[in-house]
Amino acid sequence: MPSLGSCSAQSRVAHAYDALSYTWGSVADSNPTIFVNGHERAVTANLCAALWHLRDPSGERTLWIDALCINQQNNQEKGQQVQSMAKIYAKASRVIVWLGEPTVDSDLAFNALLSFVRQLDEEGQSPRPTTTANDAPESGLLEPLA
Repeated sequence: MPSLGSCSAQSRVAHAYDALSYTWGSVADSNPTIFVNGHERAVTANLCAALWHLRDPSGERTLWIDALCINQQNNQEKGQQVQSMAKIYAKASRVIVWLGEPTVDSDLAFNALLSFVRQLDEEGQSPRPTTTANDAPESGLLEPLA
C-alpha cells in the first residue's frame, strides 16, 4: 500500500483537528502498518482504509484517532482517556464517521435511512440531515456539509 504520509502523536492538540470515529475491526484480519513519529504501528484494515481515504496529498491534516492517541497497552491511561473522549470529540473541528468500505448494500441502507429521516422531517419530528447518501463520497465517508 502506498504511503499515507507521516503523522505525529501528541498528548495535547493545541490546534484544530478532526476526530475519527470508526469501527475497529480486528488486527488479526490483516496486518497493515503505518508510521507514527517514525515508528511502524500495526493498525486494523478498517483504520488503514479510513486513513487512506482521509489522506490529503496536498497538505497536512491533524486527526485524533483513539487507537493511535491512547496507549492501548496502558489500562490506566485508557480509562482516563475514555472518560475524556466526549470532550475530545466536542472540541474537534469536525467528527468524521467511517463506516467502512462501500458494499453492495451500502446505498440501499443509506437511501432507506434518508427516506425515514425525510418522513420524520415532513412530520416535523426531525431536523434535515446534514449529508445524504447521494451527497456522500463513494469512499464510505459521511461528513457534514459546510
